[in-house]
Amino acid sequence: MTISKENKKINVEFSQKINSSINSVWKAISEPENLNNFHPFCKQNKVVNWEKERSEDTIEYNNGSTLHRKFKSWNEGLGYELIIEKNNIQFANVIWKIKSIQNNSCSISIQIQLFYFIILNNYPKFLRQFIAKYFLKPIMKNYLKSVLFGLKFFVEENSIVQKNQFGKNRLFS
Repeated sequence: MTISKENKKINVEFSQKINSSINSVWKAISEPENLNNFHPFCKQNKVVNWEKERSEDTIEYNNGSTLHRKFKSWNEGLGYELIIEKNNIQFANVIWKIKSIQNNSCSISIQIQLFYFIILNNYPKFLRQFIAKYFLKPIMKNYLKSVLFGLKFFVEENSIVQKNQFGKNRLFS
């Protein structure tokens, strides 16, 4: 199922400076099953297919929920774009971008576009925007922050991130 224009969406973004080369960060996010190393809410990340923009994998969260990631574009060394789906229903578009800063450091950002009318389908239509703005968006901001803190920790400390290392998340822990 594809997303039509009438579906409402919210954007959530977070950026993190990492004291390492852009190449080290790219290596960390572009390897197969990379989320197993740095994602604090990931119980298991499994590859379905790993071929740049044709890559697909699954992520099982600490709470038992499993989502499918399908990559749409792959910009070698700079980032990629993917969609998130469950049961063949797309409900998010995600963009990862890396930028070189200076002196062997870089910045990485994750922008997620959530199709909240699909995600909150079980709620009355008149409540969905309120829930998206005051509940979903702050939780997803915290989620992105924890993921990028995990990536920073993994790259800078060369150590795998532990479950909920940067705090719990109401949707994924």
